Amino acid sequence: MESKELTIVIVTFKSDEKISNCLKSISREIPVLVIENSNNINFKKNIENNFHNVKCILTGENKGYSFANNVGLRLVKTKYALVLNPDTILDKNIIINHEGGSSVNKFFSFELEKNRNWHWMWSTFYYHKKYKGFLLATIITFPKLLSAIFKSLFYLIIFNKTKRDIYFCRLSGILNSMADKKSWYRPALD
Repeated sequence: MESKELTIVIVTFKSDEKISNCLKSISREIPVLVIENSNNINFKKNIENNFHNVKCILTGENKGYSFANNVGLRLVKTKYALVLNPDTILDKNIIINHEGGSSVNKFFSFELEKNRNWHWMWSTFYYHKKYKGFLLATIITFPKLLSAIFKSLFYLIIFNKTKRDIYFCRLSGILNSMADKKSWYRPALD
């Protein structure tokens, strides 16, 4: 991976003392998005004046770590994104080799794939419900709901247990989110 394929996202909240060392440890060739959970315009000006590869976004108030990460990740234009905390110091010889799902023991990979699909669908509906309301969330996720129903039934009919289980997890995730249940699904790793 080349540095031009990477953007770094850093969420801060009154991290003036910590962020400078973090940014100094990042190559100036790599774009950095700092998402500051406040309306501190002086923080923004200071960061952007001292680090020309950094763009600072102010959320206006403390919206939380996850919200701010999502703001930053939506702005990423490169192939890869790396999320860092403001107190991270990168080693000059750092090598990033993301293995994705292959970093997990193969024995657990299917359970983790089901878990990923359940949470993906649960989160999709939950996000839209939170920011757009139940009705719009239902309209937006309805194609995914129909797809999960039909594919669960299709793979049940043709006896493809692996695909059936994955699409059943997607269906279960959407339905649990629609029923206003908490995110409860965990992989069976015993």
